[in-house]
Amino acid sequence: MPMARITARIVAGVIMPLTRGYSLATFRVASCVHPHRKVAPGSEVHACLGRNVYVLWNSSRRGWPSTVDAFRAADQSCIVLERGAGALRFASEEEGAACGVLHPNRLMFLRGKERSSTCGDQDLSDVQLLLEGPSVGICISWRMERRNLGA
Repeated sequence: MPMARITARIVAGVIMPLTRGYSLATFRVASCVHPHRKVAPGSEVHACLGRNVYVLWNSSRRGWPSTVDAFRAADQSCIVLERGAGALRFASEEEGAACGVLHPNRLMFLRGKERSSTCGDQDLSDVQLLLEGPSVGICISWRMERRNLGA
């Protein structure tokens, strides 16, 4: 009898597709502190979690990439999550209240150094984001995956 191939897992009661170990998700920006970018609250970004967080700040007319390969081919930025300096965690109640988001239980705090795909390592900018996830399950899976990477 052939074995079934596992293509999804259940996290916090939510079925999560497996994408070669990388999670793609669309987040709504609640807050963005960045020296060079002006990102309006309510804007959407598409992100991929690996050892760092990779972000597409704008979608093209074709929409967001639906696969990891398409995402890699796009012009994404890398937010480096350095040990001791970077962070990916659930936002605090105070952070959620300050933003006035509708779903504070889906709010992720992200802090790191942004490296553009076209720039070298010396062109790093400090960035801090509050991102509202599409579901509690996605946020839990991102936090669990980040923890599994030793952060």
